[in-house]
Amino acid sequence: MPGHARGRSVGRSFGHPLGRVLVKISGEALGSPGLDAGMLSNVTREIMDAAATGVGIGIVLGGGNLLRARDLDLPQVRRPVKDRMGMLATVVNALALAESLTYAGGKATVLTAS
Repeated sequence: MPGHARGRSVGRSFGHPLGRVLVKISGEALGSPGLDAGMLSNVTREIMDAAATGVGIGIVLGGGNLLRARDLDLPQVRRPVKDRMGMLATVVNALALAESLTYAGGKATVLTAS
């Protein structure tokens, strides 16, 4: 049924006509290479501004600013292991962004799977 998920009404319950949005943010938006405090603050501010409109925000975050598995010159490490290493870089970025959002007065939860 449109407008419902697991018995809960979605959409306007978030106080915004869109209800919820999913945003993909490149790791490079947080710095390249590494993490940059100013760039992290800019992304945080943009997310906080969007959240202030009442829309629920889900974020998919990359980790290419820290590590790109495909670029690792480690022939003795299998590709799936390299990919998991890249996923850890994504988690590092997610933790940094979540802490920045919390510091700015927002709410954030990091979810990951292995």
